Amino acid sequence: EKKHRLKEQNKTAALKYRQKKRQEQNKFLDECSEIEEKNRQLKVRAEELQKEINYLKSLFAEI
Repeated sequence: EKKHRLKEQNKTAALKYRQKKRQEQNKFLDECSEIEEKNRQLKVRAEELQKEINYLKSLFAEI
C-alpha cells in the first residue's frame, strides 16, 4: 500500500511539473512573439523617420 501511494504521489508530482514547464514555455513563446512584433513596428518607425530626415535634408539643400 505504501509503495502504491508513493508511486501515485510521484506520478502526480511529475504531471504537475510537466504542466508547469509547459505553461512556462507557452508564456515564453507569447513574450517572444510580442517582442518580435514590437521589433517589427520599431523597424517600420525607424524607416519612416529616416525618410523624413532625408526629406528635410533635401529641403535644407535647396535653401
